[in-house]
Amino acid sequence: MNNPTAKLAGQNQPLILVVEDDEDLMDLIIIFLQNLDYQTAQATNGREAVAFCKKSPPSMIIMDIAMPIMDGVTACAEIHKQAGEDKIPIIMITALNSTKDVDRSFAAGANDFITKPIHFAVLKNRILRTLERITLEKSLKSTNKRMEAQVLERTQQLQQANEDLNVHQHELMIKHRELVQSHKNLEQARDRWAILFNDSPLGLILLSQEGTILEPNSKARSMLGIELTGFSNLPFTQFFTQESQDALLPHLKDLFHKKMPQSCKVTALINGNPGPILQMTSTFLMEEKDMPTLFLVTMTDITQRILAETSLKTANLALEKQRLFLETVLENIQDGIVACDKRGMLTYFNRATRFFHGIDQENLPPKEWAERYDLYLPDGVTHMPTSEVPLFKAFNGKKIRSQEMVIAPKNGKKRFIEATGQPMYDDTGDKLGAMISLHDVTEQKKAQADLLESEGRYHALFEQTAESVVLVDVDTMTIVECNRKAYEILGYEREEFIGLSLKDIDLAVQQSDKEIPRRKRLIQENGELIIESQHQCRNGIIHDVAIKSRPLTINSRPSILCVWRDITLEKKEQESRKRFQEEVENNERKRLAHTLHDTVVQDLHVTLLGLKRERKNILSGTQTSTEFLNQSIDGVTNTIQQLRNISSTIHPLFLEKMDLEEAMQWKCGQLNMTCKITNQWRDMPEWWQMSKTIKNNTFLIFQEALTNAVKHTDVDEINVGLHIVDSSLHKMEIFDHGQGMDQSQLLESPTGLGIAIMQERAQRINGELQIKSTPGKGTIITLLFPISSTSEIIKIV
Repeated sequence: MNNPTAKLAGQNQPLILVVEDDEDLMDLIIIFLQNLDYQTAQATNGREAVAFCKKSPPSMIIMDIAMPIMDGVTACAEIHKQAGEDKIPIIMITALNSTKDVDRSFAAGANDFITKPIHFAVLKNRILRTLERITLEKSLKSTNKRMEAQVLERTQQLQQANEDLNVHQHELMIKHRELVQSHKNLEQARDRWAILFNDSPLGLILLSQEGTILEPNSKARSMLGIELTGFSNLPFTQFFTQESQDALLPHLKDLFHKKMPQSCKVTALINGNPGPILQMTSTFLMEEKDMPTLFLVTMTDITQRILAETSLKTANLALEKQRLFLETVLENIQDGIVACDKRGMLTYFNRATRFFHGIDQENLPPKEWAERYDLYLPDGVTHMPTSEVPLFKAFNGKKIRSQEMVIAPKNGKKRFIEATGQPMYDDTGDKLGAMISLHDVTEQKKAQADLLESEGRYHALFEQTAESVVLVDVDTMTIVECNRKAYEILGYEREEFIGLSLKDIDLAVQQSDKEIPRRKRLIQENGELIIESQHQCRNGIIHDVAIKSRPLTINSRPSILCVWRDITLEKKEQESRKRFQEEVENNERKRLAHTLHDTVVQDLHVTLLGLKRERKNILSGTQTSTEFLNQSIDGVTNTIQQLRNISSTIHPLFLEKMDLEEAMQWKCGQLNMTCKITNQWRDMPEWWQMSKTIKNNTFLIFQEALTNAVKHTDVDEINVGLHIVDSSLHKMEIFDHGQGMDQSQLLESPTGLGIAIMQERAQRINGELQIKSTPGKGTIITLLFPISSTSEIIKIV
């Protein structure tokens, strides 16, 4: 820029010279000053500024310190040097925290300074403050000069007065002649007064010092409804409403005391009704002995003006209410609202917008919007170019519909935004600016992402579940959806399987036309149906399946969700388990019969023979042997005890009254005389109630294992324990320190030592039996049993 240039606003506004080598900053300051209606001029270095001030001094200078050719401090000193007494106020622009430059600037004559980056609200205050101070200083200088001039003038007047006294007598004679001429002029003036008074477009009334009407002109008669005759000496106030009379009394009082009253508004009273509204001004015309004797009242009909003002005030109030309502609505809606004016400068942020950005609106040009307000493209990483900013596009005439963008303030939450807006025009088609609404879709985006993730997760679960899952249309009973397990287990491809009818795969449906209606009815009545059926594979193989069905509505269409599990192997295992159980029960019955025959029957047979012999002795008169009777009694007693033990072995009735821990302690006490038995009991929690089946079978396994250890392992000590593994699994352990055996013998012949019976009982309670034996180190029998279980495990390790 070779020569300073000036841009004018109003010609009476202060001219501010901006000296700055940064063109962007220069443009911002010039736009800012022009928005404040200042005249502006530009210079790019100190030399241009000195030349400009020499040619046409501005009202103020805003000048950067660091500039080429001539810096701001040197230029400031040169400008003050050539200005002389008429100092030009200078505001220096300096870098933040540059105190050295500030000191140099003040030493060179600067009035104030502002730091970069410029805060324009601060700059505005600094300009106003400096201009006011300079104006005050100039006013003070002018006042001092004026006072000096007045003193000189008064002195000259006194000198002139002394000279005038010498010619006063001559002037008195001249005045006499002038008075005579004035009398003639007064007569002429009276005539002119009468003409002006009567023909005046204003209402004029002459009042006496008593406040009565002396003379109204024709306009006043019309305003007050006064007759042509009969008005003389009537009180002036009686022609006005009572409210107006209350206002007139202090007005007339001030007038009679030679105080110049202010104008007042009154309402005329015509025929008892309110008349026109009048603006009234009064003054006195004549006085005697310093007391006014004649007054002139001037009245103007302002009825129409008052009505227009009232109407305008009402309209303004309505507009203000509408403005406040719209502003309240904009401030309280959830969407952000942002607008710019016809020059493209930001003018409005509502509360939501300020919340999104974390800062208030500033009067910035479009090229600074993206960086200042952290605007990004939808990827949330790339800064948004000015050409893509929605408000800038709307300002340039484009309509914006749901444009995606991201607001990511440095100290705030990243938000995904959909922007919608358009340019604004007035009724004549002139552009007013543009406005954009910002809709926060962050939670919607997150919900969509979560939904996609959830759908993927559930789809994976649906596909990977071990059961076959199909969705059946109620009306056609055809398969409309399924997982991989469903069609693969029956030997189909997905495309072949979708669309099949239940009749194509379900043998029960094939065999009876009533099966599908029956299933529908049961599902409707119970809300769920669990049945067993058979499904036929594509290759003809039949699978036993357990089917669980329940109603389901998808897209307003009734359907049935079927989950089936292949129970073919379970069926076979159940048959095998049933045969094994029958075999075990037969073995148990054989063992029981053998026990009864070898013990109870033999003892009873011996006792019976003795009793028969004793009966013969009694019949023959031979003396009865007391010893034999005692032996018979002992034999019967032993037999009863043996029967009780056998009964307890088959079904320990005492468990009905004991906990498992107490029963096990009782059994240990029975065998403790034969072998040392130590226990490690851990009390069961009060909330745990073991079922009768689990309690009986657990005790029988414990009894069998402990009895076998005492009888067959030649052991001196046995350790037993019972404790909780976790909330659903419990552990019983019996460890004898006997001779032990090879593990392979257990695997080859698990029926020895009552193992088969223990296995069968563990199976009944869904428990796991573990037997580990080492020659020379003893045997450990472990039972893991749950409160409830869906699996049955018997394992020898």
